[in-house]
Amino acid sequence: MFCGDTAEHELLSDIIFHNISKFLIDNRSMCGRIKDNLSPSKVLKDECVLSIHQHITTSLQRLPRSLNAPFVDRVFCGFRYDAFHKSMLYRLLTLLAPLDDNQLQALAEVGICFQVSLHSYDEARVGHFRLCDGYNRPNETVVTFFTPNREDVQTRGKRLQSILGQVSATPDIVTVCRSVRDGYTPRTHFRQIENLILDALKNRYSRSRGEGIQIMYDRDLLGGKDGWWHRHTCSEQV
Repeated sequence: MFCGDTAEHELLSDIIFHNISKFLIDNRSMCGRIKDNLSPSKVLKDECVLSIHQHITTSLQRLPRSLNAPFVDRVFCGFRYDAFHKSMLYRLLTLLAPLDDNQLQALAEVGICFQVSLHSYDEARVGHFRLCDGYNRPNETVVTFFTPNREDVQTRGKRLQSILGQVSATPDIVTVCRSVRDGYTPRTHFRQIENLILDALKNRYSRSRGEGIQIMYDRDLLGGKDGWWHRHTCSEQV
């Protein structure tokens, strides 16, 4: 259903998925019992399908101009007829409708995103979507699974400052990787972690250079500069 080749497509697709999940929560009486074996002709007349299709259209029109056309027209896979869009939407609804409100809320928060970064060497997976729960799952990773609290993160930030203070060389460029897409960095702490790292770099190298450091953000970052967590705050206010 969703296709894309830009960061805008990724964000828009997730916004649509988020809106669908929220719509199902708010319209249980209409969509809670959607059948999974409707004929193509009945799909096009189904009240839930038509209502969500209209809801998506209206929601996209209310987005900030920076996220609106021409990206909206290209976020859906290139089916020739509108009926195919409704058919794919119906297939998604049959998967989501049986879930309870807590499950739908969790899916809305997790969202969907590209399987890999747009800059990945794995070209076969670029532009394809998945549930954005990362790859660092319990019992499915070679990395020790650990969820820190704010105090743990703060302690490691201080440790980083100490380490940088012992490094005599002054680099010209430092690359910081968020590691949010793959799930290595806990999303609820990513902003705290990133701020601690940037503060440590500023404290160490601004003094040595006698001037501030310049921070540049990749335009294709997951969720943009502000990040993936709480990414729907702005869209829900428009």
